[in-house]
Amino acid sequence: MQKYSDVRGMNFFNTTIASKRKKSKLFTLIIVKKNENVLLGLKKRGFGVHKWNGFGGKVESGESIQDGAIRELQEECGLIANSLYKHGILWFENLETTDMIFEVHLFSVSDYKGEATESEEINDLLKMIIFVIEMIPKWFNIKDIPFQNMWPSNKYWLPLVIEGKKFDAFFLYKNEHVLDFTINEY
Repeated sequence: MQKYSDVRGMNFFNTTIASKRKKSKLFTLIIVKKNENVLLGLKKRGFGVHKWNGFGGKVESGESIQDGAIRELQEECGLIANSLYKHGILWFENLETTDMIFEVHLFSVSDYKGEATESEEINDLLKMIIFVIEMIPKWFNIKDIPFQNMWPSNKYWLPLVIEGKKFDAFFLYKNEHVLDFTINEY
């Protein structure tokens, strides 16, 4: 497996095999930082269930990427971001499970209001309101991040977020295994 590639000066996304055959779907991801700690959420349902990750999701129609990230953070853990730092874009292709490329705009936040709480998203199903716990937030020291219970690619890009670096990355998955990746720091 390729550990690191520097592709400065190239059109990053067009160098991937994914861009030639798949459409992208837009997502956001925020990593909350506080001193030597990061806030992660344990996904309780849906895509990524039982994995720790940052907070984020789909960008809604008519919503800016940054506004979508701020909304998702508030919906998933109750924090209100005062300002975001954009690290870059992560692209994910999975050869086995989807015909889409996930285009994930990656942010961190250390200036926020509120306390992290479990999220309850409301769904209207047959005129009944059902509360579903989506994520359970927990603070981790940066030396104790549970990489073994995260997406395999997180061990490559999350340390760069903690260091405050800007970068773009492409990860090629087969099911839940990283086959190859490229990271472009700038």
